[in-house]
Amino acid sequence: MTYWTLYWLFFKYGLLCVGGGYVLVPMLMGDLVGAYHWMTAAEFAELVAVAQVTPGPIGINAATYTGFRQLGIAGGLIGTAGLLTPALLMMVGAMYFLRKYENSLWIKGALAGLRPAAFGLVLAAVWLFAELAVTSGTYGKPDFAWHILPGVLGLGAFLVQTKTKISFIWIILVCAALGALFCG
Repeated sequence: MTYWTLYWLFFKYGLLCVGGGYVLVPMLMGDLVGAYHWMTAAEFAELVAVAQVTPGPIGINAATYTGFRQLGIAGGLIGTAGLLTPALLMMVGAMYFLRKYENSLWIKGALAGLRPAAFGLVLAAVWLFAELAVTSGTYGKPDFAWHILPGVLGLGAFLVQTKTKISFIWIILVCAALGALFCG
């Protein structure tokens, strides 16, 4: 593992992150767990969980954590810089070209094509989260709570969030408490 490998990997993610950080989740899993074997699926699930509850975008949290884990503090900084470099370059370019060509049918068509692609990638991340939520926490404990409770909590959190005005913070805290109570 070199600094360049880490920078280039997260630079690539920064280029491909159209639609938000959750689009990165399937790509991160494929590389960090599959191609590079830097972590297991269970460790990746923990990374995603921690990245979701800490302040900041999931991609930056994942880049910083992965870089730090592989190469220390400098690795955390380099992973984060790799992820942010394309966004900086694209924003500068976008501001110039979008102003100049904002009425172009090519630009409007490209943006119209990106929206459904981003939606599909977010759906892939949802599917991955569902699989990780149900399977990653078992740690060799094949009982009811470890296999059924994550699915019940996920479905319950979804229903409460979409059908009520209860703050997501309370939903997270209640789900964490129930997980600790039944699975701890």
